[in-house]
Amino acid sequence: MIAGATGLIGRALVKNFLKQGVKINFLTTAKTKIISTPEMQGFYWNPMEGEMDKLALDGVDAIINLAGSPIDQRWTDKAKYAIYNSRISSNETLFECLREVPNQVKQLICSSAIGIYPTDINSSFDESFETGEPNGFLQSVVAEWEASTRVFESLDIPTARIRIGLVLSNEGGVLKKLKSLAQWGVLSPMGSGNQWQSWIHIDDLVKLFNFTLDQQISGVVNAVAPEPVTNQYMINAIAGSMGRKVLLPAVPSIILKIVLGDMSEIILNGQKVEPKLLLNKGFEFDYQTIDDALSHLAKI
Repeated sequence: MIAGATGLIGRALVKNFLKQGVKINFLTTAKTKIISTPEMQGFYWNPMEGEMDKLALDGVDAIINLAGSPIDQRWTDKAKYAIYNSRISSNETLFECLREVPNQVKQLICSSAIGIYPTDINSSFDESFETGEPNGFLQSVVAEWEASTRVFESLDIPTARIRIGLVLSNEGGVLKKLKSLAQWGVLSPMGSGNQWQSWIHIDDLVKLFNFTLDQQISGVVNAVAPEPVTNQYMINAIAGSMGRKVLLPAVPSIILKIVLGDMSEIILNGQKVEPKLLLNKGFEFDYQTIDDALSHLAKI
């Protein structure tokens, strides 16, 4: 069962699972999006109200929860409320349903984000790092998001928390937006350009979810490629993959803060994150460098 099946990651996972012949139940907040086929069955839920069709658990062995209001929107008070509560309420609603309904769920995977790590250009972070007291809105959201998954331990369901980095995909997300800027010749580094960008190719992310299920991994998993880059390197690499050059100077931090408000911390703050757990378990990345990842995406 997948919550958040229509998002960037959810769509890629659905496509992959259907190729494998895996039957999927998906949760949707829009009754008009409920479909029923031999391969897929939709079910209504409204996590903000604690509502979920309990039939969604019928025959389900594993759950992947990707639900949450988009982070990349201007952080008005209304948006902050949605960003925070959509994540917490989705886990709470799933927990109540699992607690009340007999089921055969053997594993749960909850999405999280590397934004839980502090901003530090001189340090790198693996899964063993104690994150401590959150600093700022994004860290607070991710910390509470992960805390809300701990209730599943009382149900003896192994739960993995996948801390996802910057996802590179042609189908959406930040790469599509940055490529559009490069197309118009207005792409440039942001802030100092020295902030770290821990990224992952969408194909490796899908492969990672499969690996987590197959290995029945629980606990924190850093979903990032082994070689993070600085913002300046990433911007130049994206332009280069399109046969273009970066001609404009870096956008000053103050301008980003004026234009984007608090949301600018997503761009200006960066974390150098290591996928230590995955590497120790023998996971092999198909795209270890951002140049290889961008070269592949430029061809498809």
